[in-house]
Amino acid sequence: MSAFREKIVKSVLCIVLLAPLSVMAADGVEAKPQPEAAVSQAEQPKPQVEQPKAQVVSPKHQLAQAKPPAQQPAPAQAAPAKSNTGSASITIKGGGSQPISPLYIVRSKSYEARYREVAMSYKVSNVVKGIEDLEADKIDYAGSEIPLKMDELKKKGLFQFPTALISFSPVANIPGVHSGELKLDDATIAGIFLGTIKKWNDPRLVELNPKLPLPDAEINTVHRNSGNTITYVLSDYLSKVSPEWATKVGVGSSLKWPIGQEVGNGTNEAMMEYIKKTPYSIGFTMLSLVLKNNLNLVKMKNRDGKFISATPEGVMAASSNAKWNVEDGFYNVLTNQAGPDTWPFVMPGYATMKAQPVHPQNTRTLLHFFDSGLRRGQIEVVSADLIPLPDSVATIIRDALKQQYAAGSAK
Repeated sequence: MSAFREKIVKSVLCIVLLAPLSVMAADGVEAKPQPEAAVSQAEQPKPQVEQPKAQVVSPKHQLAQAKPPAQQPAPAQAAPAKSNTGSASITIKGGGSQPISPLYIVRSKSYEARYREVAMSYKVSNVVKGIEDLEADKIDYAGSEIPLKMDELKKKGLFQFPTALISFSPVANIPGVHSGELKLDDATIAGIFLGTIKKWNDPRLVELNPKLPLPDAEINTVHRNSGNTITYVLSDYLSKVSPEWATKVGVGSSLKWPIGQEVGNGTNEAMMEYIKKTPYSIGFTMLSLVLKNNLNLVKMKNRDGKFISATPEGVMAASSNAKWNVEDGFYNVLTNQAGPDTWPFVMPGYATMKAQPVHPQNTRTLLHFFDSGLRRGQIEVVSADLIPLPDSVATIIRDALKQQYAAGSAK
């Protein structure tokens, strides 16, 4: 277990053990999905009752501006009829981005175990391919960390909502410099990826790291460039902190990089393997991959001027000033947010579906799948090295899923 995940688990368990009984009993009933065909009141199966589960996110991390409904929304009613053959009667396909994929894969296995009439899969590609496949009806939902704005959602007939928070990080291999020792700020990381800082012993880096043995060696900058989330996150951050980057390069999931090379056939794992084997290299990727590969973490100077490491609290803090409104498609980009402990590289993970799907029963099942995950899946989020949404946000999302299900059922 990574130290990052272990810290999340400890905080989750602490809150569970100390949670008041009233909170633990607040969300104890999950209505089992109903068949697509209408049944009479007398024929409807009774809801399955679960043991009460504690809310697991500390109140201090709840969004200040989020105003959840007075009551928890009822779970969306959506799933197939029981199969007489014992095999799956509905197949759900997802695909798209890698960073959020571990959560959807873990939750899919859990859902299949509870509802054996459902078979679920998720194919990792990239953000752009996921949306393309969704529009072409090749998949039922797309995973993404690059939200679409409301006008584009309406134009494409899509519905999106967040499911977890994801952390990203620079990663460097400098012989003699250990994990957590290298400090970077907005100016130096922009200089490295613009190519204006060319050596590790550049005076601007030495000023931030006076006690480190920074070598007189060329910086080997590597990147991805295939319609992916990590490129978007880094370029969005750099566009916010560097006018030169904003003017010369801009924001996107594919870029014309000023310097550096794409390595490893464009996959995150291959890029991490390259950095691990290549001294003096630097790249940018998901924090979970940095931890998984035992690579060196970097301290960043955040918007409030404080050098910090990536922590669960710092990731969650990035969402503390966000507004989560269904009216704007829950659109949020959480890079370079304010706060003394806020990690600057955070994005929500999203699920995107068609508002008017080709297979309505699949969509109703998916709405129940995501509702169930938001209600009971905090540990599943932790197991994927991601950060759960604050409880107040999860409540807002669940209410939106309920409304979406009701709108689909009325058609």
